[in-house]
Amino acid sequence: MVYIVTNSIFPSHRAPEAGKKFLEQLKKYAEDESLGETLVNAAVKTTTCGIRVLNVTTVKKGKLEESLTRGNKILAMYNEIEGFEYTMEVWQEPAEALATLGLKMP
Repeated sequence: MVYIVTNSIFPSHRAPEAGKKFLEQLKKYAEDESLGETLVNAAVKTTTCGIRVLNVTTVKKGKLEESLTRGNKILAMYNEIEGFEYTMEVWQEPAEALATLGLKMP
């Protein structure tokens, strides 16, 4: 299974703006189950550097590029929030990672 893990951060004083943007995002981008499944949807943590948000989604076979494009479109909505930054990473379970080496799980 392949996962997309997104971490974002924004300044604490921008929380009301980010909250409004999140509600706007929910209306504009309903979950697309044809791409995968959301495992963690906007888990929030406050830090001394600002507010961090974590998202984890599974990706169906053959849907990685489309899922990444969709994720970037969603996160682009937040770019107008001063200080907003994010990373989007692709993670694999051992079976997929080993397959790239020509190996199989026992």
